[in-house]
Amino acid sequence: MSRDLRNFVLAGVCGAALVIGWQSWPFAREAQAVAKPAGFQYRSVGADFLALGATLTDLGNDGWQVIDVVHTDQLVETGGDGVTHLIARRVEVIVQKPQMK
Repeated sequence: MSRDLRNFVLAGVCGAALVIGWQSWPFAREAQAVAKPAGFQYRSVGADFLALGATLTDLGNDGWQVIDVVHTDQLVETGGDGVTHLIARRVEVIVQKPQMK
């Protein structure tokens, strides 16, 4: 058997042993069990665009994860240069929170 092929086989066997050994350690099984939520709770929160940063901070501190932010109220304004601008005034924040078993 050539040296390169022998090294390749040895690396594969060592890698498989590491994966199998890692999964059999008690703390690895605990980590896998904790990481899987039973489901998710969903919520939609309305906020002024200027207060969006504070709203996102509060939701994050409570354990919510942002899924999407959607503009719900916009103002169309034409500037002095003749360019039309869309200005968001209100947004809807859709969030989820993992529910554990």
